[in-house]
Amino acid sequence: MKKIIADYSISDFIRQSVSEIQKGLPQGYEIVDEIEFEVSVEAETNRKGELTFKIVSGEQANSKVQTHRINFAIANTANQLEKSEAEAQVSVRVMKGMFQSLVDIGEQLEAKNSQTKVEGK
Repeated sequence: MKKIIADYSISDFIRQSVSEIQKGLPQGYEIVDEIEFEVSVEAETNRKGELTFKIVSGEQANSKVQTHRINFAIANTANQLEKSEAEAQVSVRVMKGMFQSLVDIGEQLEAKNSQTKVEGK
C-alpha cells in the first residue's frame, strides 16, 4: 500500500478537523463533549534537531521510517465548566434534601421523646 503523508502538522489537523465538524453541525447544535482522534504519524528529526510529526495514511512495507498510532482527545473546556457547574448544582440540591430529611427525622424523634416523657409522668 502506498504511504501518503499529509503536508500539515498535527495541530493543523486538529484545527481543521474541529472546524469541519463544527461546519457540519446543524444550526443550534454544538460540540459538548470531547472529540477523540486516532491518527498514524511519522516522526522525523529536522536539520535543527527538532522532532516533527506528520500525519500518515496507509503503510509502506519496506519503509525505513517508523510510523506510530496515537490516540488523544480534546475537549471544549468552556462546555466542561458549564457541565461541572450543572452537576454541582444537582449535588447541592440532593444534599439539601438529605439534610432536610435528617432535620425532619430529628424533629419527629424529639416530639416522640417529649410525648413519651409527658405520658410517663
